[in-house]
Amino acid sequence: MTADDSPREFSKRMRARRRGPRPITTLREDISRDAVLGFGYLGIGGTVIGLLLCLRGVLIFALQLPMSPNPISGVAAWVLAFCALIGSFVATKRLGGRLSNTGFAVAMALLAAALLLDLVPALGNTNALLDTTVFFGIGATLLTIVATRPVRQLLIADGILFAIMVSVLVNSLSKPGFAPGPHIEVIVLSCSPALIGVAIVVGYEHLVKRELDVTLVESTVGNPRFAFGIHASDELARLDLSAEQLLQEVASGRAALPLDPKLAAEASSLATELRLILLAGRNETWLQHAIRESDALGPVVTCKDPDGLAGYLDQGQREGLLSAIWLLVGDTPRVHPQVGITIGPAVDQPAVQLPARIEFPIELDIDGIPPRRYDPAFWSEFSRVGTQAEFVARGTLKITAVVETTAHDIAFSSDLKETR
Repeated sequence: MTADDSPREFSKRMRARRRGPRPITTLREDISRDAVLGFGYLGIGGTVIGLLLCLRGVLIFALQLPMSPNPISGVAAWVLAFCALIGSFVATKRLGGRLSNTGFAVAMALLAAALLLDLVPALGNTNALLDTTVFFGIGATLLTIVATRPVRQLLIADGILFAIMVSVLVNSLSKPGFAPGPHIEVIVLSCSPALIGVAIVVGYEHLVKRELDVTLVESTVGNPRFAFGIHASDELARLDLSAEQLLQEVASGRAALPLDPKLAAEASSLATELRLILLAGRNETWLQHAIRESDALGPVVTCKDPDGLAGYLDQGQREGLLSAIWLLVGDTPRVHPQVGITIGPAVDQPAVQLPARIEFPIELDIDGIPPRRYDPAFWSEFSRVGTQAEFVARGTLKITAVVETTAHDIAFSSDLKETR
């Protein structure tokens, strides 16, 4: 802010600053950019396989060339197909691993033109699919760009190719001397490479997102009993920056006193938000933050811990509890489990002196997962938390672990409850 800036302009800048970055979103974007390296290797592998498929198609075309009714259109079709494949690869390299909308549209146009040039002259033949060899080049090109474009676009393009080939197959069924076996083989060899590539890319993307989520969740294990989550830490940093800027403007005299009403309202809002964040950080444990900020755990796991007892778990117990939860819901994409975690209340302790250890139950209510689907490692991980017992009630499996752990910060807990 300069000396010529008005309080209104300064207020606008304050609001702009307060929008601030969000660390989870930023971290996800950073890891996604790092994952481009992995997608780049997938793209290189797809290009190599695509070239091999193209060479196979060119070899078949060369063998059929003496018998081709229109060899010039076939040659032109393969030239266009190679232009689409090589051009897509070069454009992807120039743009850092992604193919632009324009590049994708040009590639599809070249493939459509190649298909028309090779297919139209062969439509009257009994073996139209066998005579149209450019199908292999189209499938190879789709495989080449599978890691550079959204999956939906590749599936649509491959679906159109499949529909055209099936239409030609159906049109040839009534012709004499027609044998469907070789034609079905051509359809499979032309359309399946892109589908396989899509499956690999989707699986890799799912793996990256899962590992990111696991990393974010595990980062909360070492937090104090009551701590700020990643979202709250970001909000706190954003408010701190805005407050520091405001104080600097006041101290330097660039923001006149008394403050403009709008700027004063901004300062009051900053103080209110800061107070709310500080209070929230004193009421939620590391486990509640881990569940809320996880894309995988948040929708299916609930946690009731009114006394903040999860904060008393030591490092090994925290890791065992989180691992057990992940083993329940992390590898069950076809089912929709619901896991409720209830912690406490603590077993009564003598009031003569502060206890050195504290004992409390942790109960898991698991619904939607048959017991036979549990990962065997679940039981060993959950046993790290405490002595466990299980029973079934109304179709829901209840597992209870009695936890005994060191109450290393119970004095801090008592003071905290008094200040709430």
